[in-house]
Amino acid sequence: METILRNIKQGIDGLNQRLGGEAKRPRYAQQLLLRACSDLARMAGNHVLANSLIQKAAVDPAMTTVTGWAAELTASPGGQLLLMSTSRSAFASILARSSQVGILGSTQQSVVVLASPAPASIVGEGEPIPVTQGSVSAMPVSPKKVAGITSFTGEQSKRSNVVSVARALLTESLGKGLDNLALTDQPPFGLLQGLTPVAAGSDPLADVQALLAAIPDASPLTSFVMHTSRWPQFLEAVGPGFPFASFPSSAAGDKLIAVDPGGLAAAVSGGEVDVTNEATLHMSDAPAQIVAGTTANPVRSLWQTDTLAMRAAMDIAWAARSGSVAFVEAVTW
Repeated sequence: METILRNIKQGIDGLNQRLGGEAKRPRYAQQLLLRACSDLARMAGNHVLANSLIQKAAVDPAMTTVTGWAAELTASPGGQLLLMSTSRSAFASILARSSQVGILGSTQQSVVVLASPAPASIVGEGEPIPVTQGSVSAMPVSPKKVAGITSFTGEQSKRSNVVSVARALLTESLGKGLDNLALTDQPPFGLLQGLTPVAAGSDPLADVQALLAAIPDASPLTSFVMHTSRWPQFLEAVGPGFPFASFPSSAAGDKLIAVDPGGLAAAVSGGEVDVTNEATLHMSDAPAQIVAGTTANPVRSLWQTDTLAMRAAMDIAWAARSGSVAFVEAVTW
């Protein structure tokens, strides 16, 4: 078999030289060699292998050179990182349900979201099977840093579990920050930007039905977010058989928000949590630069006062595909 294939390859090389040299070789070599291997496999009685070597497609396969199909996939983020406790943030919970989360670079990137493919159909015996042509949208996202710092004394670190408390405090702070950025109509990351509210119904179920109608082809992962105070009433109204996820967030206000994670393009860096006692901090929620000529008061030297500071930071960006988010404003229940 190896000798036969080697002879076939030599024949193909000779054919390519006569037809124009190296530039034409890949096209002819691939087609002829696959056909030859298929014939040899069939002669050896391996019809499964023979059929797999010769395939006829109704449309072109996914290729990295095809814009709007597979070209964008080559630049997709390469991994998935869950950077915070989902119990601290409704949006983090939705983000975790999205398959678009990945590692974010330092500059603007195009993150892909998959559009709804054509539905599969029944195929008769001996009839060709349709090849689903995928369609993706490349959505630009620019990273922004979300970060927080908390501090504690050296004595506290030795005599208590303040390190665990500080980590939980920063996790909750970052979670609230994500909700405040996402569950709004404000740029750069507000999911409700440019959306017209869906008319409010008389009860939670009516609002849910209206929101699902406003999201074409809503997936089973579609999630609902409402204010924490409304969540118990919502759960009671929809009942234990409700097939969709729901999350509470104080950032939702008087809105009921529906998000299909499949339409969410997001990119997240590997989160960083650092502890140091060698820094100078402006002890404020609205810090100023600590430079000559600038008032930043109060300022603390961590080393001089035997104090430690914990910092959590991550780069994150997201964008929503049109038709993947809807909301009801001023719910009546």
